Amino acid sequence: MPVTKFNPHLTAQPLEITNKLPNKIIYCQRSGVPLVSVSALCSMGWPMLSKLQDEMIHPIYGNSLERNLAQLKAALQEAEDIAWQVYEHEERNLQLLCSAIMYNLGAMWLPPEGSAHRIEPSLPSWPVTIGCGKRLAAIASWYHYATSKRMRFPTYRISQTAGNTRWENFGGWLDEAFDIKKEWEKGRTEHVLRELDAKNREDAMESVHAERLYGRVDFKKVWNWVETQMAESKKYPEGRRTTFKSIFMEGDLHPEDWTVDDVEDLQFALTETCEIGNDIMFFINKRLNGIKEIISSFWGNFMLVGNRESGPQFEMTEVEKEKTEAFLSDYDKRAASLEELPAEPQQSAFENKAHYYKALAQWNILKRRFEALKKDSMRAGTTQVEV
Repeated sequence: MPVTKFNPHLTAQPLEITNKLPNKIIYCQRSGVPLVSVSALCSMGWPMLSKLQDEMIHPIYGNSLERNLAQLKAALQEAEDIAWQVYEHEERNLQLLCSAIMYNLGAMWLPPEGSAHRIEPSLPSWPVTIGCGKRLAAIASWYHYATSKRMRFPTYRISQTAGNTRWENFGGWLDEAFDIKKEWEKGRTEHVLRELDAKNREDAMESVHAERLYGRVDFKKVWNWVETQMAESKKYPEGRRTTFKSIFMEGDLHPEDWTVDDVEDLQFALTETCEIGNDIMFFINKRLNGIKEIISSFWGNFMLVGNRESGPQFEMTEVEKEKTEAFLSDYDKRAASLEELPAEPQQSAFENKAHYYKALAQWNILKRRFEALKKDSMRAGTTQVEV
């Protein structure tokens, strides 16, 4: 039987020739996982196969971050449900997903183009995969869904020198990644607050200007501008700011609920936390000063009145005596003209507490003067009978 020779012009060689050709297993450049076994059908086949070794990667590295994330989360949950007692191929799949996601994030070290350095093929050990898989999924999900992807994570490099060919120090990389996330979110919050502050300032300014033109102003927009700035100070927690808001929004409608000191506390807080020297602050201070006047006027309407029978409980000047006598004489005239005392005022009949309290105070004075006149009348009648 003739000896069969290799014919380079044939695309399919006889079986006995193919079995004598050099074979090579091609491994994934990144993970080190075996991919295919190939045979060279030409001379100088070994160099060609070696070149393939440097270029081939597992198909999982071509998947999108979103797809790899979904698979990793599902596989982690399934493995956890069976206490991590998985088959070898399932274990390998989880390790590959962790590696692929790190490449998706752009966090794995890659040699510069044209460099003689090579990637150290590696996969995380099974304990590292179990211990760090969920944290990796969490940071990758945040990066994919919550950021604009312009930020960069620190580079994670595998090397024999570093002793991390099984990702032994991967937990440290994750700690750094979460620190970056924390700083990014802090910066993002500050950026959002700055944007919100600018918008609230613009709205407040428009409202203040509208007050000059049309005689009306949106207090809510003005307070939003204050709230954005005051919220940054730890000295003024949410409860305190809510109190200040009530003073600013309704202090003129409910002066009975506040004192002048309360309003001045708000003015001090504004100077500590808000931008001053603008039209908005001018308007705010003008309003607060008006509220202070209303509160002072409200509490100034009350007069300490002594018991008619026992006389004043404190010494009064002549001017105070004259004012008190003039004040009470009006009530005495009204009491003398009444046959019976009118019904006590009810809060529901008044539009605000200030008017109600004032009416109630006047009614109480009238009641005391009316009862005192009745007692005087009864005493006078008794004296006439005796005579």
